[in-house]
Amino acid sequence: MKRLVVLCDCLWAWSLLLNALTERSYGQTSLQDEIKDNTTVFTRILDRLLDGYDNRLRPGLGERVTEVKTDIFVTSFGPVSDHDMEYTIDVFFRQSWKDERLKFKGPMTVLRLNNLMASKIWTPDTFFHNGKKSVAHNMTMPNKLLRITEDGTLLYTMRLTVRAECPMHLEDFPMDAHACPLKFGSYAYTRAEVVYEWTREPARSVVVAEDGSRLNQYDLLGQTVDSGIVQSSTGEYVVMTTHFHLKRKIGYFVIQTYLPCIMTVILSQVSFWLNRESVPARTVFG
Repeated sequence: MKRLVVLCDCLWAWSLLLNALTERSYGQTSLQDEIKDNTTVFTRILDRLLDGYDNRLRPGLGERVTEVKTDIFVTSFGPVSDHDMEYTIDVFFRQSWKDERLKFKGPMTVLRLNNLMASKIWTPDTFFHNGKKSVAHNMTMPNKLLRITEDGTLLYTMRLTVRAECPMHLEDFPMDAHACPLKFGSYAYTRAEVVYEWTREPARSVVVAEDGSRLNQYDLLGQTVDSGIVQSSTGEYVVMTTHFHLKRKIGYFVIQTYLPCIMTVILSQVSFWLNRESVPARTVFG
């Protein structure tokens, strides 16, 4: 009788184990099938978007002006060079525009893509007017982000380090203040083809991280934004401008420059108060 009970318990345990393994295998198979289906749908949508797409042509060619909305997030500001009249800035540069050729329908509303897709579609030819050198970060992969929504709106983000010119007037040194500009716009398209706008209101279009300013000689007071038109021999172009307002730290120069000079002058005068017979002492202070 006891052997029969033990045998029944073993059979019951084996049945539970087999059911668990079967359910787990079925769950894994269903998950794999779902992933495979999503991958297939995703691939088909991308293939359909690029079928017949010409990235040499801007959106709305011959019909409307292409509007590019921009905003900037500053991760690091500085250093600032008085000698070269330039500054360095590290930013996330965001651009958004609409391309009706990239509309799609599918189970997802947003396509999250990497830099490989960015090279296959039209992107704005934005450049920095007062930039001396600009670097797009590529470690470990190009630091670029691309999002496409179902209505054809694109978000394109890059991480850049820009060394830009900053005209300075040093007549009031060390109590001077400066407004360092960052100007950008389209290189080839006039305002009849491509226009730039700020994505948000002026106060939020350019944001500096709380720990983004690392300056020894200056205080970053804030930033203002503006836009304008520049006339050249090839046409009129929209130029977006951000001014970073800097004020020199007086205390830094008092400690580093003025205080040592004052102490040197004072010590040089002490020798006149010493006895003229004290040659060694006069020599030390002299």
